[in-house]
Amino acid sequence: MIVSLSLNCTVLLLSVFASETHDADMLKHAAELEAEHRYSEAVEVYEEFLAKNEEEGRARFLLGKLYLRRLREPGKAAAHLERACKADPEVCECHFLLSEAYAGQFMSVGVVDKLVLAVKAKSAVDAAVKCDPRSVNYRKARIQYFLTIPGAGGYERAHAEAGALASFDPYAGLLVHASLYGYQGQGDRALDFFERAIASKPNDPLGHEWLGEYHLRQGRYEDAITQFQNAVELSPHSASALHDLGRAYQKNTQHEEAVQALDRAINANSDSTEIAYDLARSFQLLGRPTEAVELYRRCLSLDDPFGPEADLARRRLTELASVAQNAPVDGDSVQEASPSFFGPVAFAYLFACGGWIILARLRIVSIPRDPFPTCDKPWRELALAGVAVVGIFALGLAWRFSFLLPAASGWLYHVSWTLNNVIIYSPVFILLAIRKQGLNTVFLSKAEIGRKAAIGGLLAIVGAVVFLGLRGELADLPGVLRGVVEPNNATNFLPVFLEGVVLVFLFVRVRWALGFWPAILIPAVLFAVGHIPRQLAAEDSIETMIAFFVFNTFLPATILYVVAQSRDVVWIGIVHYVMDIAIKAFE
Repeated sequence: MIVSLSLNCTVLLLSVFASETHDADMLKHAAELEAEHRYSEAVEVYEEFLAKNEEEGRARFLLGKLYLRRLREPGKAAAHLERACKADPEVCECHFLLSEAYAGQFMSVGVVDKLVLAVKAKSAVDAAVKCDPRSVNYRKARIQYFLTIPGAGGYERAHAEAGALASFDPYAGLLVHASLYGYQGQGDRALDFFERAIASKPNDPLGHEWLGEYHLRQGRYEDAITQFQNAVELSPHSASALHDLGRAYQKNTQHEEAVQALDRAINANSDSTEIAYDLARSFQLLGRPTEAVELYRRCLSLDDPFGPEADLARRRLTELASVAQNAPVDGDSVQEASPSFFGPVAFAYLFACGGWIILARLRIVSIPRDPFPTCDKPWRELALAGVAVVGIFALGLAWRFSFLLPAASGWLYHVSWTLNNVIIYSPVFILLAIRKQGLNTVFLSKAEIGRKAAIGGLLAIVGAVVFLGLRGELADLPGVLRGVVEPNNATNFLPVFLEGVVLVFLFVRVRWALGFWPAILIPAVLFAVGHIPRQLAAEDSIETMIAFFVFNTFLPATILYVVAQSRDVVWIGIVHYVMDIAIKAFE
């Protein structure tokens, strides 16, 4: 009897030990799969483990972190992290990641849900700070909350939190105060706090990096380069310092120097999508598409293939696909913006257009009363317009293959880029001259140009505020406004404006041939049709595709309608330019 009981106990203990060993092996295997970027397989292993150990906090924490950081699915991440925090509330990072998961859902929900998520995010970040009150990252997360959530406290609460941070880390507190003053536009106070921070730790590269970042946002690229060089001297193998130096060189159109710094940065951190993207961009700006394509593809295979740099890389690959040895782009590489991006962009343009209509009703802007320009042979004009558009595409390809003016560095880059765009879009103006058609046929006029520009600037700010507000990024508005006059951005105003001129040029000629509503609806429907292949590839439901088709038709049709009513391309050109800065189209 005793022997039998002993044997049973031994078997039970061995069974428990074997089960624990198997569980440990499963978690180890899931971690290995994640390290190999086999994320969907890692999810399956975690879920198999949790099916047998439902309340195991560690596995839920790891799965939630995987959904958040790798798969970019904050909703699923939050569901697992909530249970992980409940199972083991002493894991401080769990509360911190949960706050990020709540914030990540902010752009994809309605107003009521936004309020609920804001409260949950605040509770989670407070729990993280309570769990580890001396964590600089958790304090910074709470500061970010105060700045991004309307009514959360703004800069006053953010500075109070920076003061609390300074109580146990004076250096970090000074840097945060300095950065906040910089965002508030208080340059003298910002520089004072930066200098005090650097003086307190002169051999720490972080202070120089933060000061360099401040100068970079202000458009003082030479000052930024100096500070980033100081950081690199203090930490020659720092990937972040080398990356910042490369970005500053790129902004200053010193693309050769940017390549050298970014090449050192990627050697120091070969898994960074941000560094790979910026190095690829520098190669592209230097007119070296083969290296650019290779690095853009590398972005898609690195540690964060779902992040913003990967999305930008897909767009750049689309641009360069026909250049580097006619390299094809995989179907999955051509990806439209996510709803959290496209929705705010759409509403920003709709608010700008609605603003123009309101100003027209208030008689602040006037609707043209003179007859719409006409022509004798509309179909011939439409055919010639098609020839002009083909000419634009041909000259664009000539530029991509370096048959136009060569790329340059420094101020010559801006000159060559401007002249190349004049050449590329010249067929429209050549045709206008040959056909003796006035600029009114492309909705251009010198009349009240200052007033039109002012209206465009006002509506552009409205659009930017709507876009950034819906994305919870209103703190970036001063940077967007400063970006309007940055040399790198200002050089791009001409091609952005000329894009609008070409679209109006085509609209007018289609209207001559087919009438007003076909001229509005044809480009709008073509825009909507262009989204269908991506939706089919994503296996969207019929209901979703129909809803997006209606929306994607309505948006460009509304913009074209308002522009047609105004018969002015100036205001919408300025809105387009500022919105491109807000969405970081030039980076």
